[in-house]
Amino acid sequence: MLSSVSPVLLMKKNPLDPYYGEMTATVDQIPNPNLKWEKTKSFNTGLTFILLDKRISVETEYYYKRTKDAFMTKEVASMNGVDSYAINGGDIENKKASAST
Repeated sequence: MLSSVSPVLLMKKNPLDPYYGEMTATVDQIPNPNLKWEKTKSFNTGLTFILLDKRISVETEYYYKRTKDAFMTKEVASMNGVDSYAINGGDIENKKASAST
């Protein structure tokens, strides 16, 4: 999980305002109680064939990785106290197949 995100609103206490003589605070972390862990699945396999007393070799490999609910930054109006916050909004897929002789 992201260390900069919390399910509750976190406020930061500021120094005493010299003009008004009162304490002030700013939003430190905007809450996101719906934020979940990213889910990642991966698969990697390969085969190597060596024939005719090591004169012919064939290699093949396959790699696949998929991440669901990836963390993304969503921009929000600055009147919320922050310009953006993290959401689960992305899907990432990586794959590669290769062969060599």
